[in-house]
Amino acid sequence: MNNKQTYWTGIIGIILFAVAAVVGGMLVPDYDPISQLISESYAVDTEYGIYLRFLAYLPSGLLIAWFCFSARKYFPRTRGLNAGFLGVGIFYGLATVMVALFPCDAGCNKELIDPSISQLIHSLVGLLTYLFVPICLMIIGWELNKLEGDKAFQSVFSRSRNPDFRTRVAFACHAAIGLCWAYSTYC
Repeated sequence: MNNKQTYWTGIIGIILFAVAAVVGGMLVPDYDPISQLISESYAVDTEYGIYLRFLAYLPSGLLIAWFCFSARKYFPRTRGLNAGFLGVGIFYGLATVMVALFPCDAGCNKELIDPSISQLIHSLVGLLTYLFVPICLMIIGWELNKLEGDKAFQSVFSRSRNPDFRTRVAFACHAAIGLCWAYSTYC
């Protein structure tokens, strides 16, 4: 897969996720995106949950994972970048696939009172996502910042057919870190 295909795989995966989150919230009566989890919009008891899970979240997770695993070859080979992309691919991409396959119980059963196996898997995967994805995004951002002034990094940019690809990924990582920080601080 070339860098344009890799780029569009990631973009489509994120857009699909965002559209599913917005549409899912609109389909559930009295859904409040500020106080309720995204998972509540596709929980077991929701009318359109199965469609959201299998037509939006599952393909979104696969595309995001595919992007993360494929994008590594377009960056300098460092342990940090490799770990960061693998981490986001596993803990965001594949985790999104897992929560689509194992939806939460009605209302997402936050207190875990008599939870189903699906709820337990869903909650564990969600916990791992919230623990590891911000760390992996920070690692990617730090590694790209470290390499930015490096002559070797500049030579990789000049040899690339699409040098803007790396710049876009770096910007997206920094934006995602900022959004994670803002969300965790103010919500």
